[in-house]
Formats: sequence, C-alpha cells, structure tokens
Amino acid sequence: MYGLRHRLDARKCLKHWLCHCKCPFNTVFARSLRPNIAPELSSPLSRLQLSRTGVGCGGRQHGEPGQAAGEQLADGDLLEEHRIDYVSVSASASLTNSKDTIECIRSFQKEDCDLIIFAGGDGTARDVLTGLSADMATPVIGLPAGVKMHSGVFSVTPEATAKMVEAIVVGDMVNLDQGEVRDYIEASSIQTQYYGEVTVPKTGRYLQHTKVGGKESEELTVQEISAHVEDHFSDARLLIGPGSTCEQIKETLGLEAGRSTLLGFDLYTPDKQWNLDLSAMDIKQRLDEIDYVLISFTRAQGFLLGRGNQQLDVDILSRLSWPEQFVVVGSRNKLSSLNGNPLLVDSGDVELNQRLSGLVEIVTGYEDKVLHRVDFELGT
Repeated sequence: MYGLRHRLDARKCLKHWLCHCKCPFNTVFARSLRPNIAPELSSPLSRLQLSRTGVGCGGRQHGEPGQAAGEQLADGDLLEEHRIDYVSVSASASLTNSKDTIECIRSFQKEDCDLIIFAGGDGTARDVLTGLSADMATPVIGLPAGVKMHSGVFSVTPEATAKMVEAIVVGDMVNLDQGEVRDYIEASSIQTQYYGEVTVPKTGRYLQHTKVGGKESEELTVQEISAHVEDHFSDARLLIGPGSTCEQIKETLGLEAGRSTLLGFDLYTPDKQWNLDLSAMDIKQRLDEIDYVLISFTRAQGFLLGRGNQQLDVDILSRLSWPEQFVVVGSRNKLSSLNGNPLLVDSGDVELNQRLSGLVEIVTGYEDKVLHRVDFELGT
C-alpha cells in the first residue's frame, strides 16, 4: 500500500499535492492481474511534467491473490518509468489489513494532503471513511479495483481519474460533491448498507438552475451563495471580508443595507451583533472569537489574500488554520475570468505563502462547490 504526495508544478503555476492510498501499482496488479490500470493513471499524469515529492505506505492487501510468476512489476520501477518521484515512508512485507489502511489515511492527513486516491472496493472505501473521520473535507477518488464497488466514490476508469487530476492542474472547474460509502450487508448478497459520505471531486458543468440564457446569472448566483452561507454558517462567528459578494452575504445575515464595510472586515455573531470595519489590531484582539473567515477573490486578477484584504496580516494568517477556518466564495463566472490561472496569495512571507498554496474549496452556489488551485506565483 503506497501513498504519494506530489508537488504539481505544471507550467510553474500550481502547487498541488496528490496522494495515492492503496496504490494501484501494487494493489491492482495483485488483485486482478490487470497491469494496464496503473499506466492508465500514471501515464497521463506524467504528461503534466510533474515535479514533486511523495509520501507513502506499502504492502500487499489482505485477501489479495499473489502475483503470478514473471508478472511482478515493482511499484518504484513503474513510478520511475513515468518520471513520478516518490518517497516510501512505510513498506510491509506481510499482508496488510483494514487497520493499516486507516492509519495510512490518517498519516496522509497529517501531511496536509489535498486529494486522496485509493484503489480497492467497497471494503477499502469503508476503511478510508474511517480514516477520514477527523477531517471529512479531504476529497477522495476511488480507483475501481475491488470485487464489490457499490459506493459512489469510484471513478469509471483510472484514465478518468488522471483526467480529473489534470483538469485541476490546468484550472478547469471541478465540482465537489458527497459520495455515499456502501457495502453489502453480511447476511445478504443483494442488499447494501449505508456507512457514510465522503467528499468527492467530479468534473461538471454549470448547474441549470443558475443559468439564464445559457449563461450564469451573477445576481442569482450571489443570492444562492448567500443562502448557502446563511443555512450552513449562521450559527458561527464569521469574519467577513470585502467585496460585493461578501456585502450581499452580510445583508442576508441581517446587516442593514448600506452599513457593511465594502473594503474591510465585519464580524458577525449568531446573536446578530456586528462589529464593523475591524482593523488588523481589532482582529487580533478578537481572534479567539472567530470561527471562520469568509472571503472572496478579485475578478480576473484572482488575488485571494494580500491584496484588498491586508487587514489579515502575517501574524493573523499564521494563527488561523488554513483552509479549515476559511470559507471562500465566488461565482463560476468570476472563476472563469481567471482563464485557468490559480488564485493568488501574497502575504509577504515566503513560508506562509507556501503553506497557503494547494487546493481550496470554493462555494459557487447553494450546495455547489468546486476545487481550485491556490499559489503565490503565475506560470510563465
């Protein structure tokens, strides 16, 4: 069982870590003797000219048949063949079990992975769900390599998974959805049981209900984003940033029209008490009172942090948990104006910029989210 964490540097405009749990290079070969599956995933990824480091755990899964003589291909050899760098942090010569999978997923989370890809079936999906219990926001993609695959977390093919990762790299819109984890009931050969849900990325198009004349209605979309925030965060203490989208959200949460700080930060509390136009010092004094920071980004330029919201200085950003304490909002039209470029951060601190880079979840409508890249530089 291997996991990879990648630094995707496609055209020098992306910092993205890709993790593989229950690596298809080993698990798939051993389980079904289908050596074509791993190249279907790794070969398309190699075209992105990836430059990255990796983390991983290795071993043959319990219950897998042994590799036929002469058909064994070392995981490292395959990765090297496709010029994908990696580091194996753990490799077991003995059979692995569910506990190993769960611990592997948790180790990936400690490495702040943005995306986890695993190979297996419904049983593995259940183990991944258990391992993710501390942070259900990490997106997951399942490579179909098991006997039972009734869960809604599996891609159609490994090639489809590679294309989805490629879409993230080049700045295409990739939706976030919830996929059910299901498995057969032990006493039944036809009924499945629901075990929970994980976040899954899905390539998708504009939602029909946010379209007017074939184009996304900005006004309608902002209303939907505001309704989503109201339904999901009205019980939290929100530090809401500048911009017209954030202004609409403030009004939806009860702030009188015309009172919001268009170029600054206002603090919302569940009792409908507002603290307006907070300075960096004000925010520092109230940092323990803030559950989430809600911000948007600039159209076309794509600045997320460091331009237009300098109240969030290095000290504040260092003390906040990224991305767990942030809610990023913006319409798909606004994202399209970036022309595939990443959202940009410019905190003034190189190490902090690197920590803020990766993938971020963006609320683009009511119960509608996409993944997008964050970086501190544009590609050439």
